Amino acid sequence: MRLNHHFYRQFNFWSYLVLLIVCTWSFFKVALLSFWGLVNGAVWLLCIVSLAQILLTPAAKKN
Repeated sequence: MRLNHHFYRQFNFWSYLVLLIVCTWSFFKVALLSFWGLVNGAVWLLCIVSLAQILLTPAAKKN
């Protein structure tokens, strides 16, 4: 009976650990996704700005 109780306690600990890992992982995944979204947005913005500069510079030079 004592062994069973010990096993149950161990199982409880592992279930808590798994729950903690899952919660942490999901939180970090969301944070990582939002971070990568920000990075992606910044890269897109840089690309658009550089493209605009490349396209607008010759027009400005012609005038």
